[in-house]
Amino acid sequence: MRLIDADIVIAEIKEVITNREKSKTQSNIAKRVFELIIEALEKEPTVEAEPITRCKDCKHFKHWYRDKGICSLWYEDGIDVFEDGFCSYGAKMDGEGEQQ
Repeated sequence: MRLIDADIVIAEIKEVITNREKSKTQSNIAKRVFELIIEALEKEPTVEAEPITRCKDCKHFKHWYRDKGICSLWYEDGIDVFEDGFCSYGAKMDGEGEQQ
């Protein structure tokens, strides 16, 4: 499964329809196909997705070896973490790589 922002896709399709109408190169069939795609996207359920912070981008992550690191939240437990891992305590570093 791949999450997309359907609102952006719908806006882009509508822009294509508008541009084609202006240039008069769009057939009624093509316009109807675009309208059917928009209708299908609008009927799809919304997924409640939350952004996550990967360990490599978290302020609690300290690089250790290759793609492994130590999480300062979990260090007492002796748990290594991978750069592409994540947890519910993830806290993103600021834009310059500094801890917030």
